[in-house]
Amino acid sequence: MLEKSRQTGVTGTDFIIFILRNLVLYGLVFAAYLHFQDDVNILFISIAFSCAIIVAVVMENIKLRLLPAILSVVLITLMIRLLIFSIFSFLSPLDAGPDTDFFYLHFDKDFVPAMLPAGIAWFFNFYALRKPGFIHFEIGCNALFLLGIFFSQANYNITMFHPTFFGLFLGVYVLIEITILLLTFRRKNRNILKVPKNKNKAVKQDNTRQIFSYLWIIVPLILLLIFYLFLMEAYNKESTKSRGGLMESTLFRFDFSKYLKLKSEIKLSDDLVMIMRKNGPASRLLLRRFVLSEYDPKGGFYQSQKRGIDDIPVIVPDSTTVLSDPGYKSREIVTQEYFFINLDPTSLIAMNYPVKIMPLKNWEDSSFLRIYKVESKVSQLDLYDALLMEVDGPQLPGDLYSFYTNYGDDERIKEMAQMVTEYSYSYFEQVLDIRDYLQDNYLYSLKPGIAKDGDQLSHFLFESKKGYCSYFAFAMALLCRSIGIPARVVVGFVSFPEWEVLNFYEIKANQAHAWVEVYFKDLGWIEFDPTSSTIAPGEDISFMFNFQMDDKLKSLLTEILENQDKLVEEEASADGALKRSRDVMYYVAQISGWLTKYWFIVFPCLYFIIIVFIKYFRLFIYFISVKPGKKIKSLFLYSMGTMYGLGIIRKPDESLGEYALRIEKDGPYQLSYFKPWLDIYLKAVFDREFTDPDYVKALQSYKNFKMVIKQNVPFILRFLGFLNPVHSLKRKT
Repeated sequence: MLEKSRQTGVTGTDFIIFILRNLVLYGLVFAAYLHFQDDVNILFISIAFSCAIIVAVVMENIKLRLLPAILSVVLITLMIRLLIFSIFSFLSPLDAGPDTDFFYLHFDKDFVPAMLPAGIAWFFNFYALRKPGFIHFEIGCNALFLLGIFFSQANYNITMFHPTFFGLFLGVYVLIEITILLLTFRRKNRNILKVPKNKNKAVKQDNTRQIFSYLWIIVPLILLLIFYLFLMEAYNKESTKSRGGLMESTLFRFDFSKYLKLKSEIKLSDDLVMIMRKNGPASRLLLRRFVLSEYDPKGGFYQSQKRGIDDIPVIVPDSTTVLSDPGYKSREIVTQEYFFINLDPTSLIAMNYPVKIMPLKNWEDSSFLRIYKVESKVSQLDLYDALLMEVDGPQLPGDLYSFYTNYGDDERIKEMAQMVTEYSYSYFEQVLDIRDYLQDNYLYSLKPGIAKDGDQLSHFLFESKKGYCSYFAFAMALLCRSIGIPARVVVGFVSFPEWEVLNFYEIKANQAHAWVEVYFKDLGWIEFDPTSSTIAPGEDISFMFNFQMDDKLKSLLTEILENQDKLVEEEASADGALKRSRDVMYYVAQISGWLTKYWFIVFPCLYFIIIVFIKYFRLFIYFISVKPGKKIKSLFLYSMGTMYGLGIIRKPDESLGEYALRIEKDGPYQLSYFKPWLDIYLKAVFDREFTDPDYVKALQSYKNFKMVIKQNVPFILRFLGFLNPVHSLKRKT
């Protein structure tokens, strides 16, 4: 027999809960599918999932008991399988062949995995329809499913989604589950007794309602903390740490950070980022992404908004673009082709001085996000041969010279630079001596340690004497700057000539690197890599310097070679649609990064704006309305929103008159003047005529009521009441 307490009617709230519950369930099913997408069929699973929900609804409507319902579901499943196998048996003689023998196997390959999510969907829907209280248990089970599904994505190794969409998925999941809880709470409290047994209990219930209504204020804050503070912000920091302290999560894939800070510990990921093909002489394969020219002692090196010397673009153009050739000595053309796999497709990677950038068309079903070609003027000057030459120092305008020699006025750094270059007899030798000093006296380490005073660079230079590439780049750039040598930090990728396969180079995340560029009058910016190759004791990071040809790389190289006849230059779109779409992608990524960084300002402001709009919407209706009666209706609804915000909520089945009496006598603030305000509102609603004198009287009643609230309710509670969204959109009174 069906439970007597079960509700017989289906309301709009019930239907919304039903839709939201199954949306969450299907989202979890789809996330689980991503684990096994090579082995299961999402279309088959989706059909089975939908059928299970329909069966659950039908069984509940015919009031089938739980045990017979379970047996019926098992029987239906076996009958479907038997029916399909019977069809296969009938078709096999008509189309005899080896493939027909695999019909059964192929069907079971999709059918069996689909039974688990379909069974869960059936049981959850059947039991939730039968016993609404089961929904709370279901939400807990969903949370456990979520943890199980994403267990493998721990340690910031997110592969199922891009990190941004992973955060969005969790944010939507939490929002829907909270909405379900709120809707079930509202449904559960419909049958509150109209008249409490005693007034004291009524007052206590009122106060309890008030307290719980204020808890709604923290709902958006909880979502923000989960989505940004504990997820996106933490992920961005840790994703940077796991990629050598240089790369961070973006909206599209990964990219280098424009703000380089020294971390106390980093990890190295072997994620494949891209493949590069090189043609032309180049003994040093330093693939530049960002130039970080500006220095702040507290923030580190970062990309400057000022225009410096020979700045290059940072975004791949829409069509072939020729850049100016500065004409520096000892440089030759080196051609590179970049095949992006897991890098933001707008990122421009290039060797030292790019003079021509050519976007290339991507073939259908390509494994690559973006393909483009770059021609660069790369220095071929041997650094030690340069010692025999008369290489001039920089001749820069005063403002640029000051810009590139800012070192934060740290006297200890200047004293070290003077000590290292004490016996240097030329400008060029000073640079080499600083580089060699760092390489010979410091160790490479992924765990530089934490500085007690927060100054990581000083900790590296004067105490621990170990660090990763960013430490060495910081140190060399500042040591050079302190003695008047213009220098800047550069981030990108490093590779080695011996890793070449048919002119191709595999570029992984652990090849992310930072180095230094020093400016010379006739040579331009020359690259120096001060990072030591001596590993700190107790650390095993030798895999960084190993190269192995695996099956994945072979497959990608084969794909490129088979499609290289399709690598033609991309022409600019006639209507500019392609350029606009890429510009939009870039600016969306920029805005996303800014929102993530300043979430603690943006989202409270956004919440405040939404609340202002919701709260004052009825006042807006009041001002634009012409009829006096309609104006008073809007003004009364606005005042009710104020009351609900304060936690003074009308009970189910309580008339407006009873509500007014309870507020004035037993309410938490004993708000008088509400009854006269209610009476004039009822007159505006139900009387055929609502005259101008009535309108004037109504405004006076509203002012009296507003004055009582201001006098009896402290400002802080009125402000919290304003932020409280409870019943803000309630239309009926």
